Amino acid sequence: MARRLVIVALALALVPGIARASDWALSGTVKFTVSFEGLSRSSSGAFEGALVLNDDHTYEIPRQNMLCQSGADVSLDETGTWHVARRGRIRLVPSNLDVLGQLASRCLGMSLRIRGQRASVKLDPDGQHLTGKSRWSGKVATQGRVLSFRLVQTFNGVVYVPTPS
Repeated sequence: MARRLVIVALALALVPGIARASDWALSGTVKFTVSFEGLSRSSSGAFEGALVLNDDHTYEIPRQNMLCQSGADVSLDETGTWHVARRGRIRLVPSNLDVLGQLASRCLGMSLRIRGQRASVKLDPDGQHLTGKSRWSGKVATQGRVLSFRLVQTFNGVVYVPTPS
């Protein structure tokens, strides 16, 4: 186990762009499940996004604007820190879950509380691709009922290299 962590740490230091800042273009699927009194409903779809890993062990996931019920656009940017975890994974730890929950609540017009979040990515040996998974859970209150929700995102990423203009 310790040997794997050393190998991952060396890979992070030696792969161009990871020891410094790196931008990743992400694409994947998202599944959203709501449960109430033993009944569950799920919905799934595709998404695209970005992940920025900075050399100071911070990260940012800039969100696409979310169209709210009021018609307003809200941008939800997830920020936090990252560290090397077990089995060579990079664990993403958000620092602004409360803000994300408050913005989503205002946007949806209902009380939303994020109880848990867990996300990690793993670099492929080529240093140009990654795979990842993000899990969110919480409660949402609407029409006098409190519903549980779970959101799971699975995604792949490639290093984003901007084209010269």
